[in-house]
Amino acid sequence: MITIKQDKKDGRINLVAFDKNKVVGWVKLWTWEEERFDWIIAVYIRPEYRGQGIFRMLMDAAKNSTPNDLALRVNPYKDQEGQDPTELFKKYQHVGFIHLPDKSIKNMYFIKKKRPQETTPEAGAPKTRLELDGL
Repeated sequence: MITIKQDKKDGRINLVAFDKNKVVGWVKLWTWEEERFDWIIAVYIRPEYRGQGIFRMLMDAAKNSTPNDLALRVNPYKDQEGQDPTELFKKYQHVGFIHLPDKSIKNMYFIKKKRPQETTPEAGAPKTRLELDGL
């Protein structure tokens, strides 16, 4: 049975997946109170444990463990074995991450919260938009 344990320190969150006492995967996150997003810095799953849902478990834990309630950012570059990041993009898309217009194609975001409806002064009609200004 896989369990996820969390270790929080100033500006850092480590999520570690265990199979009994063996570390089988982990996620490292950086958090900033003054920023509008928290950042997934590293993800690793032991090769013999890949394809068993541990990535999804760690991503779900990451989405729920960060203090910033707006967005979670990741930059999927080449994987551990130096492979093209296309498959990594697909994995992150599968767990809810998206590319944002006018942002680097290297960055993906999981949107945690939308701005409440607001009224546009010129139209006077309510509209909903993502609170992503400044990302």
